[in-house]
Amino acid sequence: AKFEQEVTKADRSEIASFLQHGVWKICKKDEAKLRPMSCTWVRKWKWTVDDQGRKTRIVKSRLCVRGFLDPQKNKLTKHSSTATRFSQRLHISLTVLNNWVMESWDISTAFLQGFSFNLLEKMLRLMNIPIPAAARRAYITVPGNVWYHLQALKFPGCSDLVRSNSGLYCIELLKAMYGLCDAPLLWQLCLRYFFCHLIFGHTSLYDD
Repeated sequence: AKFEQEVTKADRSEIASFLQHGVWKICKKDEAKLRPMSCTWVRKWKWTVDDQGRKTRIVKSRLCVRGFLDPQKNKLTKHSSTATRFSQRLHISLTVLNNWVMESWDISTAFLQGFSFNLLEKMLRLMNIPIPAAARRAYITVPGNVWYHLQALKFPGCSDLVRSNSGLYCIELLKAMYGLCDAPLLWQLCLRYFFCHLIFGHTSLYDD
């Protein structure tokens, strides 16, 4: 294919980010506690600036789970607040009136940096948010080339045997990923904890 090398590089970078943030764990399909959800690649061209300051186009890959297939979707706490246009304008007005400095942040792979599922109930209690009816679990099946990248990146448990029999295996999610309906909430809780409990010196969630 014409852009095969660019796509392969972009896919490898995306998979590496999942491994960097400890999102996945390989397991057998017959050991999964819930029905696995399928995933799909979303790819697009993206403008970037190289080391010489020149604009160039690169392929951006994003692996997304089909969250509408989530067996637990009706049992989850999913609400995550977002700023309305009015609140954005109010914030800008207050910034100008008080001579504040306003910043806009872009956090790479934000959803992969949310709290893990095993901390979810504890975080919800801390933030006074309703607890889901069931313990959060999620399993996915991935496109075939993902197994190729996992093996190349030496992901634990991804041996030649697993790759050659990938139809017998799935991946357990330890954290949320793109496409899950509660991914925005888990990321928002993580950011809120960072500001309220780390920046302002409250007791750490990890003291236990």
